[in-house]
Amino acid sequence: MHLVLVGIDINQNQMKMLKKNKCILFLFGAIMVSISSYGAAPSITLATGSDSFNEVKVIFSEAVDSATGGNASNYKLSGGLTVSGANVEAAPNDNTVILQTSQQSVGTEYTVTVNNVQDLSGNAIEAGSTMEFSSFIWQEGVVLHKFWQFDETPNLETLQNDPRFPDNPTSVTLEPYWEYGPGGSNESGGNYGNQLVGYFVPPADGNYIFFTNSDDPSNLYLSTDDDPTNKLLIAQETGWSNARSWVSVGGGSNVDDKRSDLFWESEWPTYDIKLDAGNRYYLESIHTEGGGGDSVAATVIRTSDPDPQDGDAPTLTGALIGTYLDPNGAAITIKQHPASQDVSEGLSHILSITASGTSAYGEFVAYQWQQASAGSSDFTDIPGATEDTLETPVLTLAESGIQYRVLLTVPTLSMTSDTAILSVIKDTVPAEVVSVAAKSTNKLLVKFNEGLDATSGAVAGNYALSDGVSVSGGVVSGSSVVLDTSDMTPDATYTLTVQNVQDLYGNAIGSSSVTFKVRIVTYGEVIQSDGPIAYYRFEETSGMVAKNFGTLGEQADGLWMSGNGEADSIEVEANSGAGPRPGDGLLGFGNENHAAAFNGDLDQFWIETQGQWLNELSAFTLEYWVKPTNREGEGWNRVGIVGQNDAVEYGFINGTTIQIWTPGGGSLNTTYEFSDDEWHHIATIADGQQIHNYFDGELINSSGNATANYGASDFNVHIGGGGVYDATGNAFEGFLDEVAIFDKAIPAERVREHYIAGLEGGTLAPPEPFVLGINFASDEPDGAGSVVDGAAGIRGTTVWNNVEGAEGSAEELDIQINGASAASGISVSWSSPNTWSSTGRGEENNTASGNDKNLMTGYIDTNAEDPISVTVSGINTELSYDVIVYIKGGVNDKGGDYTIGDQTFPHTDTLAFDGDFVYGELGDYLVFKGISGSSFTLQSQPTHGTTAPRAPINAIEVVIGGGVEVPGGGGGAGSISSVALSDGSVVIEYTGTLKSASTVTGPYSAVAGASSPYSVAPTQAAEFYIAE
Repeated sequence: MHLVLVGIDINQNQMKMLKKNKCILFLFGAIMVSISSYGAAPSITLATGSDSFNEVKVIFSEAVDSATGGNASNYKLSGGLTVSGANVEAAPNDNTVILQTSQQSVGTEYTVTVNNVQDLSGNAIEAGSTMEFSSFIWQEGVVLHKFWQFDETPNLETLQNDPRFPDNPTSVTLEPYWEYGPGGSNESGGNYGNQLVGYFVPPADGNYIFFTNSDDPSNLYLSTDDDPTNKLLIAQETGWSNARSWVSVGGGSNVDDKRSDLFWESEWPTYDIKLDAGNRYYLESIHTEGGGGDSVAATVIRTSDPDPQDGDAPTLTGALIGTYLDPNGAAITIKQHPASQDVSEGLSHILSITASGTSAYGEFVAYQWQQASAGSSDFTDIPGATEDTLETPVLTLAESGIQYRVLLTVPTLSMTSDTAILSVIKDTVPAEVVSVAAKSTNKLLVKFNEGLDATSGAVAGNYALSDGVSVSGGVVSGSSVVLDTSDMTPDATYTLTVQNVQDLYGNAIGSSSVTFKVRIVTYGEVIQSDGPIAYYRFEETSGMVAKNFGTLGEQADGLWMSGNGEADSIEVEANSGAGPRPGDGLLGFGNENHAAAFNGDLDQFWIETQGQWLNELSAFTLEYWVKPTNREGEGWNRVGIVGQNDAVEYGFINGTTIQIWTPGGGSLNTTYEFSDDEWHHIATIADGQQIHNYFDGELINSSGNATANYGASDFNVHIGGGGVYDATGNAFEGFLDEVAIFDKAIPAERVREHYIAGLEGGTLAPPEPFVLGINFASDEPDGAGSVVDGAAGIRGTTVWNNVEGAEGSAEELDIQINGASAASGISVSWSSPNTWSSTGRGEENNTASGNDKNLMTGYIDTNAEDPISVTVSGINTELSYDVIVYIKGGVNDKGGDYTIGDQTFPHTDTLAFDGDFVYGELGDYLVFKGISGSSFTLQSQPTHGTTAPRAPINAIEVVIGGGVEVPGGGGGAGSISSVALSDGSVVIEYTGTLKSASTVTGPYSAVAGASSPYSVAPTQAAEFYIAE
């Protein structure tokens, strides 16, 4: 963040120079007095080349007048380039000037210098203003796709005459094949025109034949060289064909016109197209679409090659294609690199990276994880590892030192992250119980944090249940054990004690107890706990209604229909069949579970949900179980599952591909490799950035583009047909069950949990938030008491457990769930040398009021050498959690180290607590992220101080499920929160430590005696401030 004071304008060159991950405040003394907040001169914000290499686009901070902006003599270019003309674009783009230049070199850095250009008020740009830019660079393996949306159906002529064509498309993508939609899909929108532009690079000298196909019409052009102005029409689709139909037509086309060697209207001088190896020949497809199916593509063969077959992917990919791209503005920022870590043998490890990327073609950054053996510099790509997290395989001692890194890519730019080295250490720690859940009244699923020895894990005598319940046997599967028990009482609470169970390395559990409640959770309850707006279980065997169990209630009840679409269908009796059942290996369903049955075009069954539930969503999730039949039969093309025509179209685009298409967020094709007559769980998540497909709980692929609105239409949501891809038809054949529609992107981990719920029964979505708060030394100061009885801390938590004394324990602590207090089986024990207070004992370091003051008053304290230890146990959750530690001693400039597991943070008290919580090393609290397991221990070790070291602990919060924001992304971060002018001085409000420098590059030094708010008179020519 940067702050500009009233009356100060920071020009774009300064902004470019001052981009840092800190808050910077600029004070210009003389300028502050003399420059008004009005009438700033224009500045250059951006300069770019062009793919023609004879134009430069210069963008200013505001509109410029046509006389000075259009004067070519006001512009100079480095590198020997000359400017022959300048043209100010028409409003509202009149802040942009197009320069005509001599020929630029590919991928070359240039500088444009501008003088005398004025804005519309006559303010002239600062003399000698400059901006560096790069000419376009060659990018192999992609083609540039431009897309223009229209209100009505365009044709090729209206597209090319549109004022937006060719330089101002609605959207731009880069495609790996010469085709759109991606992957051979044939549903990418309606009422649009698009253009594929790039270059063909022949692999060998010889004659070539080009093929085109599209739905609706398209033209294919090839240039005699790399100059687009020399392009010639070589093939044409005048009607339509299905996607990748190279040697057949759908309607209105001549199949010969689709190939360059038979197209009688070809502008190429001969039917043989002879090309030279390695040269770049400009290639272009231009296409328009009205409604229904749509696609455009081209492929190429040597004249000696056999003709392509319908369905073949385009050969125009990889090294055969490329285009020139704009590298200006391309950037990748890594906020958090993968971290090196010690990992116990026999465990996997999750690595993560946090990064952002931008380019002239969007803000998406691609990830590719790579690995190398210990000490090697030979990194190789890990197949399929293309997300921002990576779970390694189970690691062995022999793999110690294995290295991981990430290759990050945006168009025209790539970079690699720091290398994370995983040191594998011998496992000497027994397994821990992570969770206990009743799957029935006589079956328990016990999960551990690592793999178990199959023999000791199956011994019934190693498990004991309270209240007379016996254990008769167990079966080990990886890190889980299923125990057979005598009857337990539903909703009763029991304690399971585990002992002598060994991990894979012979480490035995001494004795560990976990309290749990017998709560038998059905699959339906699991789904409903995540809040779908519509959820159809299809248990009806009669009647005409498919009940909605989602939050929309009866208004979204489904109606069973028979017919082609809304206009010609009638209501009919429910058509049901066997759904997923234990006999299918799906233990989370009942033996009599039912599903909706569809018989394709025979009866054209479908379900009307009575609403446009997918309109104008910024995110959504579609989820269901599916068992298709007869996918080799007639009609397996554009088969609907669940969707809304022209908004979110979804189903089998053909017999082997599930496709989702949206007008706002793009599309995704996923190969369906399962056999017919098998039940499988499918979930599709659109999160505003991409669309993701999960099969049986595993992420298969992702695609699409960022959007705040996936689309809208006047059609209702339909299930199984009645118009899903189109206004009518799209009848499904097979069975669908548990169809759920969410108006949000459910977390990926919940998709896996939903699938597991079908396999073995599940767990409800965790309440948000689930918080445990503990206020230590609540009897301070000196017995007067500092009890917290209401909202306190950075989250405003209202449920606090107030404990007293330098050491002790407390059981069955209260937790806060959705704002209310609830009992738990969690306990805490602590040990410290003594207690003390930040106020009330003669050391006044706390000026706040209310519950926040009480929270930060009493604390358990170290002495100069001995640490504090706090252990929280009985956390019965599979989720990770964050731990907030509140720290405020009575005397400043003392500190220590705070540790949970492998995370250690230093801390020093520096300021009195005034009610505003400050994060970090010099603040009032620390955050430990991503803790897991049923227990943890927090230790504070005194390490430093102006007199004697201290490392106090006032309170802790345990936030189940995590999500605690860390200001600034790390320890010790500060920020400038506000700036104001008062009586000629600048008043700065900030957190952390305020530092200043006379130049922007520093060095920065702490401002002596500064506290927030800090007042400074702007007497210097320039002063720069940061808070950290």
